[in-house]
Amino acid sequence: MTVLLNATMIGNKSGTGRYCMGVINGFSTISGRNKDVYEELIFFIPDGFTVKNLKCREINVSDSHISRIMWEQTTLQLNSSSSTIIHGLSFTLPIFYSGKGVLTVHDMAYKRYPETLLKRKRMYYNFVIDRSIRSADIIIAITEFTAAEISHFFPDVRSKIKVIYPGGGFLPNVTKEESEETKILYKLNNPYYLTVGTLEPRKNLEFMLSSYRSYLKEGGEIDLVIVGRRGWLDSNIFEPYQDIINQNKLHLLGYLSDKELASLYAESQALVFPSKYEGFGLPLLECWQMGTAAIIPNAHALAEIGRKAALYFEPGNEESLAECLTQLEDPVDLNIYEERGKERAKDFSWEKCAAELWETYKSL
Repeated sequence: MTVLLNATMIGNKSGTGRYCMGVINGFSTISGRNKDVYEELIFFIPDGFTVKNLKCREINVSDSHISRIMWEQTTLQLNSSSSTIIHGLSFTLPIFYSGKGVLTVHDMAYKRYPETLLKRKRMYYNFVIDRSIRSADIIIAITEFTAAEISHFFPDVRSKIKVIYPGGGFLPNVTKEESEETKILYKLNNPYYLTVGTLEPRKNLEFMLSSYRSYLKEGGEIDLVIVGRRGWLDSNIFEPYQDIINQNKLHLLGYLSDKELASLYAESQALVFPSKYEGFGLPLLECWQMGTAAIIPNAHALAEIGRKAALYFEPGNEESLAECLTQLEDPVDLNIYEERGKERAKDFSWEKCAAELWETYKSL
């Protein structure tokens, strides 16, 4: 058996990029006690990445989506043979590949919320992802919610779906001094709630901002910090909220390093994760890793991952979210959700994820 794993998204700071990194870390751990893992897996990664205990081939795909797509649809397939399994770690397989394939599907956002994608991306996803889902021998869904979504849009593939949960975050440990330095650097002088995610429609930031304004009007005093790289259609998100910005209550920090992000998690009052739709929700595990409480919608995969460890608001209800923000001003309630989060985070392991993937490959 030879398994070719397309991990070229590893350089991407999105959830799929971090999934690739997590799978590599998990297999790197178990390869030390299972020589077959080292012998039979080959990871394709971008130039410049270092991986221990695994066979890797570096690919010159730069940061270009086009170069990555062209490599996947041509060269990756040419590296395969009749005894090869290809695992697409991020939604896609080579469209003309006829051998054995495993496909990880992270969500069905391109079907559920097509309006949140640019037209060219919608066309590409509807062609390549659809074909990959139908051709894969086994589909890895990262949550039960995602499995149900795949079944909804592709009822004929239901029997091929297997749920394997990812592991947790990769944020570095930071000292109290380092966290304080980050707060000083970004002039965060007051307690703050933290929102993390790409600035795009699906992340529901307008709802978050409107709810936060309601919270302030009811006497709330804690600031709001938003961290994330710019997405598309984000140019007008903040214009209606200049009043909050002018009060120095809203802080827009853009993209941060992992160390800076870890520092902000560690010092925040709580993570607020207002997303309309998630297939998993890695920031939830990241905040728990740093001992931080979380406020999330009682919907989609976040409710599945959160269980009793998170404080929930009713989706689309600004008053409900504002009430959650007020509730976690109470140090007793805050401590309860901090402790629950730390315990829930222990249920997720990249080593366990890799072990279950290994058994999946052996079943083909």
